[in-house]
Amino acid sequence: MFILVNLKAYPCDPIEIATAARDVSEASGARIAVSPQAADVARVADTGVETWAQHV
Repeated sequence: MFILVNLKAYPCDPIEIATAARDVSEASGARIAVSPQAADVARVADTGVETWAQHV
């Protein structure tokens, strides 16, 4: 199973979402990636979750 969480321009804490996604991925074995705003890519990647850039 693969899940991509695209944060787009939603008002949320991207680190909180990334950490939760990482924890669920590890617990369930599902592949979960997070696609944050460009400004947050490095910080989200530092959480250890699979991280995708929205626009390059």
